[in-house]
Amino acid sequence: MINNVFGYFSTSSTAAYYTEDPKSILSTTLAARGTVSTNVGAALPDPYPLRAVALNVTVGGGTSGGWLTAYPDGSPVPGSSNLNWVTGAVVENSVVVQVNNGSVDLVSGSGSGGKVTVNADVVGYFVG
Repeated sequence: MINNVFGYFSTSSTAAYYTEDPKSILSTTLAARGTVSTNVGAALPDPYPLRAVALNVTVGGGTSGGWLTAYPDGSPVPGSSNLNWVTGAVVENSVVVQVNNGSVDLVSGSGSGGKVTVNADVVGYFVG
């Protein structure tokens, strides 16, 4: 097992977490090295100041193996992935990602000419 740590929660944090019934915020097909930005704040009930979101991200139908990373809008792409798949597999994972400008970005890295279907649902959010 490989674990990548991107951050942590402090006991002195003023952030509060709220759960949501799953709300679809993204359903698209990404090409190799394709990036998409999605406005997560628009799917939530006036959650400002929105700090981060909990997402359930699913990929499927990949025409080649690959990876997907969710990260704050406008930020550099992190050096590790949130999901990895082989050709044709359906893979899902829970992801907590910081929000910037009300949005998060997702990038797909797959084999040459590869495509993958990506779906994302918001299941919770952090404010404060």
